[in-house]
Amino acid sequence: MTVDPVWVQGSCTVADVKLAHFWEHIKAHVSFQIMDGVAGAGGEYTLALKEEALDARLEGGRYELNRFELVEKGKKDVLISIPALSVEEVSADVKAREVSVGRVQLTDGKIKSWLSADGTFELQKLFLADLD
Repeated sequence: MTVDPVWVQGSCTVADVKLAHFWEHIKAHVSFQIMDGVAGAGGEYTLALKEEALDARLEGGRYELNRFELVEKGKKDVLISIPALSVEEVSADVKAREVSVGRVQLTDGKIKSWLSADGTFELQKLFLADLD
């Protein structure tokens, strides 16, 4: 007995995800620290597996980030501050390789960085692996 296609449709919502908790799991591998931040996401999805090909779609997707603060590990000076960010009306289609976003709204976001002696932004060093 086989089922072809396998098909699932539904909705998913995740709310009040504390980002500082996730930082605990990656802190040994990064040069930054997430001090605060709460995220949430949701949307309507359809997944189908037909003849071993995946067809995945998202409609009405949304993402929210609130009270986000990032510092250099071991320091107190906030380098990235995002009081409120929302991404709305997101749709994605894996088979068509398309993603569209209806609206992005950022309130009072701040990024603090400076040029180092080698001409690179000091902030980017927090996110790039040391290749030496």
